[in-house]
Order: sequence, then C-alpha cells, then structure tokens
Amino acid sequence: MTTITRRILAVSMAAAITALVTRPLAAQRTIRLGAEYSGLSTQTSGDQSSGGIGFSVGYLSHPSNETVLTFTRWPDAAFGGSVPGATAFTLDDRWFPVDATGFAPYVITGLGAFRYTEPAGLLTPEQKKWGFSYIAGFGIGTTIGRDWAVSAEGRLRSDDGDRNIEYRVGGS
Repeated sequence: MTTITRRILAVSMAAAITALVTRPLAAQRTIRLGAEYSGLSTQTSGDQSSGGIGFSVGYLSHPSNETVLTFTRWPDAAFGGSVPGATAFTLDDRWFPVDATGFAPYVITGLGAFRYTEPAGLLTPEQKKWGFSYIAGFGIGTTIGRDWAVSAEGRLRSDDGDRNIEYRVGGS
C-alpha cells in the first residue's frame, strides 16, 4: 500500500467512525464534529508536500458564522529543516456570505500554534519547539440532509515566517 493510499484509508475510516459515533440529535445541530484530510506544501523549506489527518469541533453561532477548533497532525512535514512531524492546533472562523446551509462558499481566517522538533546539533539534543500560525483562505461547503456537511478549503498559512499552502477536505 502506498503512503497516499494509507492516508486516504485512514481519513475515510476516521470519518466513518466519527459519523457513526456523533450522529447529531435535533438539539445538537449547532455543534459539528468532523474528520479532515489536510495536504500541506511548505514553500520556504524546499517545496515539500505532506499529508495529514485532523479532527475538528465547530460551533455554528449564527447561520453565517462558524468557529472551529482543529487538531491536525502531519507526520512528514518539516518546517525550516526540522525533524519530520508537526502538529497544529488552530482556531478558525468561517464567514458565510449566505447561510451555512445548502451549497455555500466561505472565507476562513485563523490563528494557531504548531509543535515541531528541531534536529540535534553537534552538542545539543533534539528540542521540541512551538510556533505561531496565521491562516487565511477560501472554502466551499454543502450540507447533506439536515445533519451532515462536507467542505473543501484552500488556505495560505504563515507558520513562524514560513509561507505554506494547505488544502483540506472534510466531513462532519
């Protein structure tokens, strides 16, 4: 099995488990739990591409605004020559110019932190470090019935000065 096939299989399994476990009740429609696949292309670290999976919790506070807390892990991503493997925690805001039902485009802005490992030096051990992220992008989403939603996003990221491009596909 190739790496991409394993990642797609892992995301599909995570989405299926999330869908089975989090079948929303009528009173829970404003909370969305989801799984995502994320592709990350690091522009300033030699055009490396990496895929990862993530999980999200969204709160639809208004028909045109959603706040989403996301956890994403890229096992192969290396920021600025770091050891492969990065984990990001972001708080995103999605603004829908139309209501967030049916087929709807949206704008994303977000702030977050990511953790990575600096490689060992001649006299120093590997060090875990934290970085700051700013995210901006566009997405499109659609609802499927009353309880389900799928989305696709394109994002520009600034991760401690590294310019990165990210795409996400998710379901909740």
